[in-house]
Amino acid sequence: MEYVVEDEATAAMITLRNVIIYTTFPAIFSSACYLQFGGVDLQLFYFIMLFNLWLMVHLGTIWIPRGLVLLITVVALSGAIGILRGTDTVPLFAKNFFGISISALYFCSFLRLLSFDVEYCFRTYARLAYYVALIGVILLPFQAVFYGKDRLQSVLSEPAMFAITCLPALFYFADQWQTNRSGGRQLFVLALAFALAGSSVGFLGILLGLCIFGTRYRYGAALVPVLVGALGLGIYSISRDFRLRLDDTVKSSKTLDVEGVNLSTFSLVANLVVTQRALSEHPLMGAGIGSHVLSHQRFLEDVLGVDTWEGTNCIDLNASDASSLLLRVLSEMGTLGIVLVGWFIWHYRRPGNDHLSFINKSIWIYFFVKLLRAGHYFSPEQFLFIVVYAANNVPFNRIALPKRGTTGVA
Repeated sequence: MEYVVEDEATAAMITLRNVIIYTTFPAIFSSACYLQFGGVDLQLFYFIMLFNLWLMVHLGTIWIPRGLVLLITVVALSGAIGILRGTDTVPLFAKNFFGISISALYFCSFLRLLSFDVEYCFRTYARLAYYVALIGVILLPFQAVFYGKDRLQSVLSEPAMFAITCLPALFYFADQWQTNRSGGRQLFVLALAFALAGSSVGFLGILLGLCIFGTRYRYGAALVPVLVGALGLGIYSISRDFRLRLDDTVKSSKTLDVEGVNLSTFSLVANLVVTQRALSEHPLMGAGIGSHVLSHQRFLEDVLGVDTWEGTNCIDLNASDASSLLLRVLSEMGTLGIVLVGWFIWHYRRPGNDHLSFINKSIWIYFFVKLLRAGHYFSPEQFLFIVVYAANNVPFNRIALPKRGTTGVA
């Protein structure tokens, strides 16, 4: 990662490279920084991404792997079929198509800029996540006094977003501590931050992560599930918010009735019913990329108890993202879409229990919570994890690269 400055042109290229690196990693945690324009949330990350892509074109580090071409093709076909069926529209398709394509292209090119150094990339993300957690711990008393927010969210938009974005870092430092007794301070601060965030999806991610982490131990397969079960019961007993959400979700999922449930459960169960209706009409290919908001408008009235939410500003909560990536993919891309997601996770898994394999296992936890509870296709951190996950299982000598200073397809 070190460069020798030979002339002014080389120095300028290194400076541009550093600008891209030192703006990209902080931008991963910028979900709270956005402007609303025409009913669309324009996040600060998008502007940073577009500017840095322009710099990458100048540096000649744009990289278009075959997997990216396949992704863009699948997304385009989904939208085209949905538009022809009348279940999707050109504006909704275009918004998601370009968001997915540009975000994926950006992080493919960003990893190439880092010379495919997966370890450096993930380590830098994890270290920054530690500082984000530390800031959250420091800010929490002030947020509680001046803004009435008693759950940690740090600089992110909400506690759940903090948990989703920082979960891989928590288990990265757990791996560091378990293997060489380093990163203890970072692990403690992140664990404290998660406890203070009180995010249900964060707690579920931690429980899954402990199960994965426990496979390293000789008797982990037998003992860890018992310990995780006990910890889960402890969280259930202590955390009122976790208990409320879990109880409401279990009950409402059985009856598909949203009357009297908490807001989070209402959003999830309502979108579950909408997804069922959309999938029943188009089980193989779904209704088209970006179409869930239209399905929400068509099928929301089929949800039992939804009339009790009418007249509130919560009735359309998560109408566009289905409150869950699993539900959104099923709604918009059908069973084929979710099969492709499962294939990707399975195909690019890195076997073993070494440090690099545990990076991918840490990202498994992110995939789990993302599929469970966050349906945005191109949130700032998402394609960083997707690209790192794939590249971490591809030996560098198998990545066909164009010559430096050119744009190419590999």
